[in-house]
Parts: sequence; structure tokens; C-alpha cells
Amino acid sequence: MRQEVSDVSKESPKGDLLSPKTDRDAPVIAALDRFNTISNPWLRSTVISLPVVLGLLLLADWLIGQGAFAGDMLRLTAVLVAAVELFAIRALFDKVPEALRTIWTRSLVGSSSDSQSAPEFSQFLRQFEGALNHRLAWLVGLIFAIASLAATYPVRYFLTAGGSPFSPAELVSYYFFGNVAIIAALLGYVIGLLTWRVGVIAFFITSLGKRFELKIIPKHPDQSGGLRPLGDLCLTIALLLLLPACFLSYWGFVTTFFDAEGMEIYAMLWSGLYRKWLVILSVAALFFFLQPLYRIHLQMKKQRQEIQLELDELSQRMGEISLELRTQAHTITPEQGAKKLASLEFMGKVYQENSRVPTWPFDWNIITKFVVAQAVPILSLVGTSAPLISVIQSLLSSLSQ
Repeated sequence: MRQEVSDVSKESPKGDLLSPKTDRDAPVIAALDRFNTISNPWLRSTVISLPVVLGLLLLADWLIGQGAFAGDMLRLTAVLVAAVELFAIRALFDKVPEALRTIWTRSLVGSSSDSQSAPEFSQFLRQFEGALNHRLAWLVGLIFAIASLAATYPVRYFLTAGGSPFSPAELVSYYFFGNVAIIAALLGYVIGLLTWRVGVIAFFITSLGKRFELKIIPKHPDQSGGLRPLGDLCLTIALLLLLPACFLSYWGFVTTFFDAEGMEIYAMLWSGLYRKWLVILSVAALFFFLQPLYRIHLQMKKQRQEIQLELDELSQRMGEISLELRTQAHTITPEQGAKKLASLEFMGKVYQENSRVPTWPFDWNIITKFVVAQAVPILSLVGTSAPLISVIQSLLSSLSQ
């Protein structure tokens, strides 16, 4: 999606809101103003309006429909999760040009004296935008649409009918009439197009750490060397994966401990397929949170080592001054001693201010959010494991006696 930013809202390297200060910034800022995560106007309008449309369809199904969704809580909650997922994807797309603008205006990309950094970064932005809107996205959308169809009627039918073949008439009826299952294919197609873009974003964050020298500001207020916007992007990608994982976790708990009528088919799925997907999504969330940032982490780690060498030299000089004061206190004048003490105090403050250098582009706030979200599927897997189920069932049976 296009990120509209006025000329008065450009962020300077010091965090002030200023317009670009040099001609070097102009081509990059212009490229970011034109940056489109979704260039197709039809798809852009669909992403904006689809969550609202889904909400209206659910409302209409509940009020005047045949309960295709309102009568099936799993399908109902799945559509709600899809709507929330679309909102989260929109938030991710809006953050991309904003994050790139921030790290550029903070002069964290390349060197401010390097005349090639702006053209190279502008080329990087063009390649990034081109990959986001590549034709392969439509192929991924088609794969997701087919997967959505396969996950509705065929799976459901074979589980309930014992694997007997179904007729074309039954298939058409299921998809276009009472159950309106064709919506799953359309929704899957759109989600496939968006999934391609999420993967491209993760890939180009990795590429950013490979292609450019990224600087850090040790005492930046974001506690991440000024690179926290990149950590926020990867956290959002991870949360996009953990949201359906939380959905599976909830239904895994329900189908394991509650014998509600009509839940047998979902219990069968949870015992195998759902649990596997839960593991896959949890591992993928961890991967997409850390892997795109790994190259950036290596650069930050190297810069910390360089800063530490400078601090070691500073501490050595502090030791020399301290030795002079201790051994020559009886020979120097009070004015000379006060000057050395002031110098020693100043060096100590400089050392203290620069002793903690971040090595990842995120802080404890981001880590806490990720751990809390990741804990839901992990606890679900542990809580629905066979040994724990036996313990809980025995406790419940003892309480009921």
C-alpha cells in the first residue's frame, strides 16, 4: 500500500521532524513516496474492504441466512480470524515504507559521505516493490485457493462418509448453495496473494542486512540502536503466523476436553492434522522473527566489538589518570588535581553511557510480545498431550464423585 507522507514529516537522523536536508536524500524519499506494497488497485481495494464485507456476511448469515457460518462455530471463528489477519496484514504493509524511511533519515544505511549509498538504496527500493507485485503472487494465490477448497468439502466429506466418492451434484450444491463454501476459495486466493508479499518483506529485510552497511546509535531511545522499526516488522510477521496458531490452539483445547455434539469431525482433525499445523506455525513464527534479522544482528555485533575496543582504550586512559592522581597527589597543585578529577569523571560518564550496545534490532518490549503470543500454541500442545490429558481427566473424575 502506498504510504503518503507530507514533506514536513521527514525524520532527521536526530529524530527531529524536518524535510530532507540534502540532495542525497531526495531520490530515496521520492522512491519511498511512490512505494506501493500492493500496486493493483483491485487488490488494494479488496484488502481494505474485505474485513468489513466478511463481517456483514456473517451478520446476514446470522440474521436471515441458513446458518452456514453462524451454525458452525469453527467456520465462524475461522472467518473472524481471517478478518483480523487481514487487518494485521494491512498494518504490516503500512509499516514497510515507514520503517525504511526511518532508518534512512536516521543515516543508518551506508555512510552519509558515500555518494553511492542513495542510488543503491533507491535501486533496492525499486527491486523490493517489483518483487512485492511480481506475477508469481497470482500463482501462490491460486495454490491457496485450491488448498482452501480441499480443506472444506473434500476433507469434510471423506471423514463423514468413510471415504466413499461424492457426486458432482453434491459438490456444486455444497459450494454454491447451503454452505456457501465457495467463499473459502475466494478468501484463500486473496490470502495467497498477501502471503506472497509477507514472504517478500521477510526476504528483503534479510537482503537489507546483506547489501548495506547498517550503522547503530548505541544510546538511541528505542534501545535497539535506532533499528527497532525493522524488529517491529519481523514481530508483525511472526504475529501473523501465531494468530491462526492461537485459533488452532483454542479448538484443540475445545475438542480435547469438551464432547459437544457435532464436534467429532473436528476432534479427528485435531488429533492429527491440526496439531501438525500448530507445530509448523509455531516454528515458522520463530524463524520469521529471527532469521530476517540475523544479518543485521551480525553487523550490530561487529559494531559493538569496535565500540568495546574504543572503550577499552578509554578505560586504559582512565587508569593512567587515576594512577597519576594516586601517586602524584603530593606534588600537583589543587587546580591540576581538580582538572584531572573532572576529566576522569567525564571519561567515566562516557564509558557508562556507551557500555551497553544492543546487538539485535528489538528491545525487551518486542521480545515480551513475541513470547506471550508464542506461549499460547506451546501451552496448547502441552495441555493436550496424552499424559497431561490423563492427569486432568482423573482429577475431573475424582471431583465429580
